[in-house]
Amino acid sequence: MEEEEELEKSDKMFTPPVLDPLSTDSLQEYLVILQKEMDRVNEEIQKKSLLKLKAESFFRKT
Repeated sequence: MEEEEELEKSDKMFTPPVLDPLSTDSLQEYLVILQKEMDRVNEEIQKKSLLKLKAESFFRKT
């Protein structure tokens, strides 16, 4: 049940455009935009992962 809810949330966060009418130049530009967004998301994942590790380490010591 939780997995279905997560999939529904992710679908609401991003609706991919229809690609058929786009030119190859437009598709290349779209790829650049997607890559930048992927980089941004990966940076956020790294920050949150590090924060989680620090919190786990802190609470193990006390």
